[in-house]
Amino acid sequence: MERAANRRQYYLQKHPEQGDLDACGYILNTMIPAFYQQSIRAENRVMNKVLPQPVPLFNVTHDEAVNDPNIGSQAFYASHRETVRCARAMDEGLERAFHHRAAYQFLDGMIREFGSERVKIVLARTIQLKDYDGRIKQDNKAYAAAIPVRNARESADEDMTRSYNLNVHPVVIDGAVTAFRKMEHTRHAPNRQRQDADHNRSARNKVKRPER
Repeated sequence: MERAANRRQYYLQKHPEQGDLDACGYILNTMIPAFYQQSIRAENRVMNKVLPQPVPLFNVTHDEAVNDPNIGSQAFYASHRETVRCARAMDEGLERAFHHRAAYQFLDGMIREFGSERVKIVLARTIQLKDYDGRIKQDNKAYAAAIPVRNARESADEDMTRSYNLNVHPVVIDGAVTAFRKMEHTRHAPNRQRQDADHNRSARNKVKRPER
């Protein structure tokens, strides 16, 4: 549908007397994004029912993994391969999701499949490797810089985390990190509210406690 509408729009731009150009714009700018967002939401609902729990993320060096009896070399490389798979999935779908204003739905699906921390590592490492790019906002660069990617190396030949780098337009990456940070804030909000409620309850109890 999108390809047909794009072809029709291109034709009508050259031959406006042959049809309604506004109708093509409505299909491309309103209807198709709505269909796309509904499709991702439906896919996420199915994923919630059928996908297993995400592969554990081990954000450690290989030496640390080998020396940790709870991780080991095999689990370390399994975690790395899954992070690479996460980056490839985001490479394939992120720009299209932003084009159709479905960034939050897309990121929600990625988080469900790969886990929030793995998605964060992919986004953070991508910005760390693109720190020179002025199209990425400074606050997002600071956010990414504060996230340790333990197996990163200065030498490109030795840095296995270079495979986490997204081949996506920097403006889209910047938007994805902004969206992810908002989602992260929302996920953490209930915990902060509970902590504030506990603190307030404790303070009230201290005030009401009778003196002996």
